[in-house]
Amino acid sequence: MKSKLVKFVEQMTAIIDNEVIEAAKLGTSLTSSSFKELEDAGYALSNLINDTSAPAANNKSRLPDNMLAAGSTVELLRGYQTQFLHGYKARFLEVLAKNYETLSRGTVKSITTTSVVVVFGKGMLLPQLTTCSIRVTPSTIMFDRMRSALIDMPRTSLCGVLFGGRPPRFDWSATIGEGKILNETLNESQRAAVNLALAAKDIAVIHGPPGTGKTRVLVEAIRQLVASKKRVLACGPSNTSVDCIAGGLIDAGEKRILRFGSPAMICAKVLPYSYEERHRPAITKETIVLSTLSGAGSRELQCESFDVAVIDESTQSLEVECWIAAVKADKVVLAGDPHQLPPVLVSPANEKYTRCTTTAGGSGTGVGVTMFERAQEAVGGQAVHMLNVQYRMNTKIMIPSSKALYGDRLVADDSVAAHLLCDLPDVSRTPDTTAPLVFIDTSGADMAESLWSVRASKPKGQGRAIGESKSKLNKGEATVVVAHIERLIQAGVRGKDIGVISPYKGQTRYLQQVCRPFLVEVQSVDGFQGGEKEAIILSLVRSNMDRGIGFLRDYRRINVAITRARRHLCVVGDSWTLSSGRSFVGAVVEYLKEKADVRAP
Repeated sequence: MKSKLVKFVEQMTAIIDNEVIEAAKLGTSLTSSSFKELEDAGYALSNLINDTSAPAANNKSRLPDNMLAAGSTVELLRGYQTQFLHGYKARFLEVLAKNYETLSRGTVKSITTTSVVVVFGKGMLLPQLTTCSIRVTPSTIMFDRMRSALIDMPRTSLCGVLFGGRPPRFDWSATIGEGKILNETLNESQRAAVNLALAAKDIAVIHGPPGTGKTRVLVEAIRQLVASKKRVLACGPSNTSVDCIAGGLIDAGEKRILRFGSPAMICAKVLPYSYEERHRPAITKETIVLSTLSGAGSRELQCESFDVAVIDESTQSLEVECWIAAVKADKVVLAGDPHQLPPVLVSPANEKYTRCTTTAGGSGTGVGVTMFERAQEAVGGQAVHMLNVQYRMNTKIMIPSSKALYGDRLVADDSVAAHLLCDLPDVSRTPDTTAPLVFIDTSGADMAESLWSVRASKPKGQGRAIGESKSKLNKGEATVVVAHIERLIQAGVRGKDIGVISPYKGQTRYLQQVCRPFLVEVQSVDGFQGGEKEAIILSLVRSNMDRGIGFLRDYRRINVAITRARRHLCVVGDSWTLSSGRSFVGAVVEYLKEKADVRAP
């Protein structure tokens, strides 16, 4: 019989192989299709105005629907000019502009409905390109680093704990002594989590539900570890997650940090601590090294070893991604929340590895088992601590998630337990601003969902079909959302304090159009993970005679959506459709019908 470790390595190798094959298929499609086909499918943008040579600060033209996202690898192209200048805006940032080139490969730093920011590692003579085009190109660097981690992981002591049944070890004398806490504002639960991170000799697991101050705990733990002469590597799956930790360390007065990665992908606050900006200084024992999980496998860190690897948002990462950092350390501190969005895979062949997500604790194996979840199952008990005081949500907003997902253990701090929109400066008391929960039930209101699709095209030659994207849309719900935004703004709530979320791309795109005059943030659930707003309006879209709810059955997606709200949550949806079957979204709807201000559209 194969051991757990052998099964894991074989499974992860298969997953990586499938993803590489899918990337290769996409690459074939991208090179064999015409540029017009790529643009129609959302894999390219043409006639972008180069903001460095032709400033377009007042540009209001919308970018077409596209597949680009922060982190996408793209190629800059000088060709393919159409007859009309669309006026789309792109801002290209130079990094270490020494060797100028005409064309280059870059990375999308950010993208909005009107502009895209692309960064390039080698300098470019950008003023020569008044207009330009960009095309998505696949990258397999991460997969190469995952393969290396699979080779190295069996020799680690952590492997024996997670796969070999060896019990985790602790040294409770290593906890914070009397008067040694650096951040006196940490609550009892947070201090217990810090002590676990210090006492564990193999692994510590910190479960941080929404708003519980997980980053503050990690910052304190890192500073305490460094004070005890430990060499620390701090990682996350994205540049944003790493910069969040780095920003917390900077706010705490920490100067010994060194942030690895492209300077252009690092936020302005952290940039002065960039390895490149500081001219590649030597890494000392006192240095706190920060990088993405993929960056931990870079050439610069290839030969480095650490006492502790701290991995934030580990539940958003494939287990093998976490091993890229874990193989470099004697012990690992994991932080995350398995009840929020999981890692994402592209290959259809990997669907069989994902786990059931209809309810918490769904069965299955594969990518559904992150390193965080594996550690929970393998060690549990002393090695896992859940933070239980949240500082974001009004109690009534918190309750559904707390009861269904967190063992009814979450407690709202007194500072937020009863806060409302009407408590904000210059906000008047209205039925909306005095209600923490509003449910606008569209059942029976003739607001059926419809289908939204991106223009699709078939590639030439071999490779997968590109751009075949369909999503759900509900224009009736969008009208309801706009009306609710108008009422909140009339009551004095600022647009920047309002967030609009929909689980469906089609609805998100449509809402971005109709909500633009209000200057509110409109995002998908994925786009809002990690964020918060004083008021959240959630459009659930599904309304049909079959009572089908699709991926709304994924409880994690709904959990993320409703826990972004601080003082006010307004849910727009069809109760008859959404409450069918046993699902978390159905339970939320039943709770809203009982506890919320229920209205007709």
